[in-house]
Amino acid sequence: KCPEIAERVAALGLERVAVEASVLRERMDGWRLPLVFAHNDLSNTNVHLNSETGVVRLIDFEYGGSNYRGFDLATHLSHWAGGAIDGLYDDSSFPTTEEQ
Repeated sequence: KCPEIAERVAALGLERVAVEASVLRERMDGWRLPLVFAHNDLSNTNVHLNSETGVVRLIDFEYGGSNYRGFDLATHLSHWAGGAIDGLYDDSSFPTTEEQ
């Protein structure tokens, strides 16, 4: 009923997203990725480094549960590149090989 909302929804390109998700799902089915316990919110605010001892701890497990192995690493890297801020990534912000 509201043309502005309809335009915004159309701009999301959900049909294209559905096709891409379907293709990705078909590819992933062949990968046989194991489900593991995952943090599911591995941003820099949930990683604590004790600067005196060098011990790193993960905190805030409220979203913890089953997910594909590698999900937490992918989330952490996407946050590093700015994806958590506005959903837009800056490829030059991904960690270098040395930083990884």
